[in-house]
Amino acid sequence: MYNTTDDYKSKIYDTVHFLKVYINDVEVEPRYIGDCKPSSTLFTNGEIELGSTPSQTVELQLHKTAVPDSITKIEIKSGITGEIVPIGGYNVDKISKVNDYTVSLTLSDNMTKFEFNYDGSNLIKDNDGKAKIIQVMQDICSKAGVELGSASFLNMNKEIAVHDNTVSARTYLSYISEQAGGFAFIGRDGKLYIRSLGQDTANISLKLFQNFEWGEKYKITRVRFDDGIRAFEKGNTTGNTLYINPDNMFIVDQEQVDNIYEQVKDLELYSFKGDSIIDPAIDIGDILVIDGKQVLYQGSSQYSGRWKASISSEIKSKERQETTVIKKPSQKTINRRVQSSINQIDGKVEQLVEENTETTEKLTKHEQDIDSIKNTVLNIQDFTREKEQNNNLFLDDIAEGEGYVLSFIVYGNSTTFNSKDVTICAGTKPRGVGNLIYLTTESGEDLLTEDGQEFIVGEKSYYVKSQKIHLNDVLRNLKINDNITVYDTLEVFQDGTIQVTRRIGIDSLGNKYVLEKEVIEKLDEKFVLPSTKGENYFFIEECEALTYKGIYIIQNDYSKTFLTKLELGTKIEQNAEHIRVAWNQISQFLQLEDLEGKATLSVYDKDEKLLMTLDDSGQHFYESNEKFGEMGVSVEQKDEKTKNNFIAFAIDGEYDKELDNGMAWGVKTKSDGKFYPILYLKDFTMPPKNSGGCTGKLTLAGCDLLLDSELSGIVTTGVRIHGDAIPGMYFDDEIENKTLLSIIPSLGSNAASVRFFDNVKFENKSDGSISFSFGNKIKFEVNSDNSAVLSVGDKIKFVIDSNGNNSFEFGNNISLFYNMAGSNSLRVGDNETCVVLTDSGNINASGWCNIDGILTANELNVETTASCSVLKAWQHIYCNNGVESFSTIEKKKNVRKYTKSAIKEIMNTDIYWFNYKEDDKNSKRRLGTVIGEGYNCSKDILSQTGESISDYSMISLAYKAIQEQQTEIEKMQKEKNEQDKIIKNLIERIKKLEGGK
Repeated sequence: MYNTTDDYKSKIYDTVHFLKVYINDVEVEPRYIGDCKPSSTLFTNGEIELGSTPSQTVELQLHKTAVPDSITKIEIKSGITGEIVPIGGYNVDKISKVNDYTVSLTLSDNMTKFEFNYDGSNLIKDNDGKAKIIQVMQDICSKAGVELGSASFLNMNKEIAVHDNTVSARTYLSYISEQAGGFAFIGRDGKLYIRSLGQDTANISLKLFQNFEWGEKYKITRVRFDDGIRAFEKGNTTGNTLYINPDNMFIVDQEQVDNIYEQVKDLELYSFKGDSIIDPAIDIGDILVIDGKQVLYQGSSQYSGRWKASISSEIKSKERQETTVIKKPSQKTINRRVQSSINQIDGKVEQLVEENTETTEKLTKHEQDIDSIKNTVLNIQDFTREKEQNNNLFLDDIAEGEGYVLSFIVYGNSTTFNSKDVTICAGTKPRGVGNLIYLTTESGEDLLTEDGQEFIVGEKSYYVKSQKIHLNDVLRNLKINDNITVYDTLEVFQDGTIQVTRRIGIDSLGNKYVLEKEVIEKLDEKFVLPSTKGENYFFIEECEALTYKGIYIIQNDYSKTFLTKLELGTKIEQNAEHIRVAWNQISQFLQLEDLEGKATLSVYDKDEKLLMTLDDSGQHFYESNEKFGEMGVSVEQKDEKTKNNFIAFAIDGEYDKELDNGMAWGVKTKSDGKFYPILYLKDFTMPPKNSGGCTGKLTLAGCDLLLDSELSGIVTTGVRIHGDAIPGMYFDDEIENKTLLSIIPSLGSNAASVRFFDNVKFENKSDGSISFSFGNKIKFEVNSDNSAVLSVGDKIKFVIDSNGNNSFEFGNNISLFYNMAGSNSLRVGDNETCVVLTDSGNINASGWCNIDGILTANELNVETTASCSVLKAWQHIYCNNGVESFSTIEKKKNVRKYTKSAIKEIMNTDIYWFNYKEDDKNSKRRLGTVIGEGYNCSKDILSQTGESISDYSMISLAYKAIQEQQTEIEKMQKEKNEQDKIIKNLIERIKKLEGGK
């Protein structure tokens, strides 16, 4: 279809078109143009086929003055203001007189230029005995003087080695376009094109037709080529078969038929006749969608201000007698054996039918003797296939997923294998669309190609997966003779391993030779080839014209799991005791038999161990031929007169024994078949006979026990757990007929509550307060102001006031409370004399603080009372941060400066070695001062009591001594500086005096 604008398309049915005619590039005046009637027929006899070579003819009437004596070409155009549509360029076949003023011209397009016998022998000869179909097409067009407009078409690279100079070039066009899945067509520019059926589509409303007639539907579901010797086909017979011309010399293999099938499969058309205004841009072979149905356009049209078409598209299947020879080149001979024997001596009858093909083994066998009848049916399917192909490996029957390519082999080519860095590609399109590869990371970002990088492929790509690998050298081939060629190969295995096998070496002169021994190189990269449903292509991106071979697993209808071979079969064995049925080579079989006098259906394993039976009493389960449980009807004999029937679940046991097996309800996972019990009975113990019933455990694992009625409950000895009309759960003493415990949820304005016996009570009062009482002595209250009190008797009380402060009282003199500063404190004593310990590490004492032993504290405070402020320790006081005295002026009075000589006081204080009297004989000697008669010690460093040294006073005296020494040092330094100055002046004077001499 000629490409027009949307504006044009919106006006074609209600806007008058003009018609332009050019003869020898000169436009004919519109008043000299009469009728113009183009017509073209795609199919003969209405039978759909490929390979048509239609020629468009035109009946054109012109005023005789507009027709020159010599016409080399005629061109027709039509359109509306602003847009012109070319109708086509034509040759004049005939000019005839209509009347004195008008002549009629019969025109035809360039298809008529192919009416000559084509000789392709030279083309075949010049290309070493074979040529590609595209080369044949180019040679034909060159000899016809018509330019080839199609740069590529289906199967164009298929090589042929036949030619027939008795066949016209137009017939060659038919063969080529047929194997290309379409038809030959002269475009509006006069060039030759290969078009597919329904290549373009246009919608036409049924309302535009003055009259119409619908016919039958035609749908292509199979393509078949059958020349009586070879037969290639693809598809099924659910619809119509499209037959390929048996005389087509260019059909050489199954791949061509497969490609044609993919191009035309499921094409659905309707037969139709009708007249309507039509767009002149529509071409023959385009699909018209009329009332939702597809019609293939062919017929005639006439110009009368607008273009009115008479569509005549009768579509019917071409009748073809199929031969009985269906022999594909790769198919092996079918081997069939039919055998029958009667052995009267042994009383045996045997009948056998067996058939073997390349991929299947089938067998049916009947055996009969005096005791039994056996019937066996066996079908072994091999799902492994091999295929070898050039340029890219095409597979459309491979199973979908990863791991179904068992081996992918790339054969070297010394001419075209020209890269050491190559990309293995697996996708849904053949070579030629590689420029459209679109690689992304998992996050969707663009990803550049890197060595050893496996790619995730975006939705825009034709490839499913690709991998860049690096080779040590290119892959080569070497032709030994006409029958033998040696190749280097690259092979990708099922597990993703990549291996290069080198068979060709290069000498110092660059000549190739065959290696004595193959050299195998295993690559570090791994690449598992994937496959998709439908079309799959595998190839090396960088190198063309390679040969590929694949060994792969085809799709099958028997299993969704990985299979290379499947054995299917059934076997029926009948004798006087049982009927046995087995199938599909599984390890179990069914047997109808008599067990314990009952008609029984049994399941056995391959070793004939009993697994399960079904009879009139129920279903029975076995392990190692021993029954371990059953489901069925069982009877409980209460006494001689009373018995109860139950649908029962039971496991087998014995008196005075413990049972390992149990019964369970649960979930079994589909993926791995694991069983997870939720509710089960287990740990059974059978007591001695006549000593009582068995015991066991009912276990709930991951499920709730729902009491779904006010009368339902759980009953044990003397206690019943139940619901009631009032929501909640109640525990009752059935003997005393009273409630032991009740748990009642919130109901209306009443809050939830719990009650224990009569003297334990939990209350939620209307004012928001809560009370929890244990008799009269223990009580817990939460008041409406959020304060809380826990009382135990009269002496112990725990209080949380409304501000969040806590206190814990033990009588009157011990209390534990929460401070506003955020610490917790324990106070022992009354307000006058007490010790307070806080959780921040502080000790506060009011009165005397006597410490016998070692005291370690972060902070030690001794509060001053009216009597004294003393901290007395008989051993040691350890302080993390030192012992501090208050030094601010706010804490001191009677302040005057110390004027004594601190150095003198220090010099009057002696330091001694000593031991305390309580030290043992091994104690280390101590160093310090000694207070007493006969020992020198400054009175200014004594404590208030005079019995100890004040560390603070000693340090202060040392500071004073340092100050005095510093003053002396500065005085001496000043005197020294003066002396140095005098000495310097004297030296200068001496120098001057000596210089005067």
